[in-house]
Amino acid sequence: MTVSNIEYEELSDTNENGNKLGQKIDLVKNVKVNLSVCIGDCEISVSELFDLKDGSVLEINKHLNEPVDVKFDNKVVARGELVVVDDNFGVKITEIENQ
Repeated sequence: MTVSNIEYEELSDTNENGNKLGQKIDLVKNVKVNLSVCIGDCEISVSELFDLKDGSVLEINKHLNEPVDVKFDNKVVARGELVVVDDNFGVKITEIENQ
């Protein structure tokens, strides 16, 4: 068995052409993606769905203090908590998934 030393290249913020890697990120900054927040779900029959009207309340399977899932193209990428800012709902990110 032969053992040899391996030499690793030093990491840098430029690629082999001398371009800064941050410049490549600029190419995709304006790409639109589907980001959704799942606050809970429930199961109802079609007839119950047709019976819904203004003011109907659906009970979901999550409690108020439980974290919500933040999904990027239907894949969970983070978790957070619901917040209210000026009568609008938002999500405060508390955990980012390790991929």
